[in-house]
Amino acid sequence: MADALLADEHGSSLTRMRWLAAARTTLLVLTVLSITFPYVQIIPLGSYTQPYAMVLGMVVLVLSRLSSVRRMPWPDAVALISFAGLGIVLFLLTCAPYRNVQEYKYLLNYVSPMILTMACYTLLDWDRRLVGQLVSLSILIWFWIGMTQALLDASFMTALLGEWGGLAKDIAASGRGAIGLAPEPTHFAFHMILLGGSAILLRQQRWTIVLAALSVLFLARSANGALVLTLALAIALTVYRPRLVVLGITLLLGSIMLGVGNAILTMADGNRLITLLGRLLSNPTILITEDYSTNMRIGGAIAGMLDSIESSFFPNGLAAQTWTDARPLLMERFSFLMDISGTGVPSGYGVLLFQAGVLAFPFIRISTMRIAMTKADPVARLFIFAVPVVFLFQYYISAPQFALAYAGAIYLWQRDAKA
Repeated sequence: MADALLADEHGSSLTRMRWLAAARTTLLVLTVLSITFPYVQIIPLGSYTQPYAMVLGMVVLVLSRLSSVRRMPWPDAVALISFAGLGIVLFLLTCAPYRNVQEYKYLLNYVSPMILTMACYTLLDWDRRLVGQLVSLSILIWFWIGMTQALLDASFMTALLGEWGGLAKDIAASGRGAIGLAPEPTHFAFHMILLGGSAILLRQQRWTIVLAALSVLFLARSANGALVLTLALAIALTVYRPRLVVLGITLLLGSIMLGVGNAILTMADGNRLITLLGRLLSNPTILITEDYSTNMRIGGAIAGMLDSIESSFFPNGLAAQTWTDARPLLMERFSFLMDISGTGVPSGYGVLLFQAGVLAFPFIRISTMRIAMTKADPVARLFIFAVPVVFLFQYYISAPQFALAYAGAIYLWQRDAKA
């Protein structure tokens, strides 16, 4: 009788463990997919990025009893927690009476990295291989959807984006690229760069960054995405082949002087990316003076950075009215601006420097160095370098892909340190 009871208890225990393992795996899959498909709408909402990753990330932290806080390297844990605390303090001090929705969105820039990075670190602790495989699969799906849109139907599967999907055909007709499952081509390009970088940080195969690069250059055809990869390439060459950098600068100057840009313009045939390249080589200043979209994004980011430097990185707080007051002054001071975003500096890091000033330095430095210093071969590091470069542009660190890449870098560093 006793043996039978023990057998029953053992069987029940095994069944319970299997159910818990299945539930944990399901939560892992759903959380990763909510990060790799952050714009897909289940419930119609008015924002680009959906909140599902944040909700699932909090569930992961609760179920894991915040184990990531104890397990991850203390500099990263302290940086994440203190950065979230900084945002909360600035919000409480500058945003009364706390009724502006935009100010809560600003607050997510500070809180989201802590919640999602710690959640992603926990998922990697549960099953790093599965997380990596899901990221690779997501890159393949994004590439397939983007290629179908570029070759067959610009609106393919865009119904999953809600109201944003209705713009796909108009965007394609304007000469821009495919949008994938993003609201517009630049978001598609930046998302693929971040997924490619995350895949490398999770030690996935090289084809992932090949598909990511093809998506940026030939499917999204995003000038900003191409610029991010170019800057990352320049950083990689500076690290590994500094003489090639000197040669590249010489060739670039020679191309400008010899009028190569005019020859490229004759071959552009309406392609927006090639046209911008031709104009850039014909007259480098047009990068921020002729194209309205590029002027808003890149010119606005430059103006925001220059303003932070001129103000000695003084914190302005999170109040939306502060940016509303500063915006016309920036337009007046920086005459090259055609327009600038009404919601903040169009730069992930730039908006932090405007709001938190010098107080944002520690987190930016720690997270950037953790990602950039990850060991990898030169080709793979190009995409690793591209991850922080994305956030120099209009892509905010509240995006869950930032947390996935940062958690991957932390986990990989810790694993290598133990080896």
